[in-house]
Amino acid sequence: FEGFTIDDFNWKSTRDETKFKLNIDFMEYSKLIKALKDKDKDVKFYPTIYFQGKRTDKVANKYDDFTEGLIVASGCYYNISTLKKEFTIFKEIFEKPIRYVVYPIITYIYSRQGYNPPTDRLIQATLSIASNSADGLIFWRDIDKPVIQEYLDNHDNKKYLAKISKMEELQINDEKITTANSKKKLLNTPN
Repeated sequence: FEGFTIDDFNWKSTRDETKFKLNIDFMEYSKLIKALKDKDKDVKFYPTIYFQGKRTDKVANKYDDFTEGLIVASGCYYNISTLKKEFTIFKEIFEKPIRYVVYPIITYIYSRQGYNPPTDRLIQATLSIASNSADGLIFWRDIDKPVIQEYLDNHDNKKYLAKISKMEELQINDEKITTANSKKKLLNTPN
């Protein structure tokens, strides 16, 4: 046992019965700082925070002294075009090891919005960016999925890394085209 995390640390509360709109407000209310000060020094704390979360400045300012590192996730994991930039910003803010959560399958929220599961190309593109930017990866379920097993078997193979780098390039180009087309549609301009 190395340590623990608190999930959705800087995310919105999804519960109607709570008086806290943001989870970080509950952390303050529950006096988490005191518990972190009193915990055994050998037990490490790795809060799970989101790139798109709220009050990340509070996480950095109030809780940084009590964290050994971060587990970071993206609430927008279907769009990776800003992922490198998000890693850069978080590394500058926190200056601590970052482990990134990779989603090889669809989450409940996206399934309710009619999304299909992430494609192998999206997963490979995510792995390309995250393996070059994070200090470690965490796979959220389905680790035996072939695209994940291929990565685990080849994460130090230059030919494989070149392949997923190409998938990253293709994925980002498609995302840019989709975004441009969406803007044209909103503005009612021809393609």
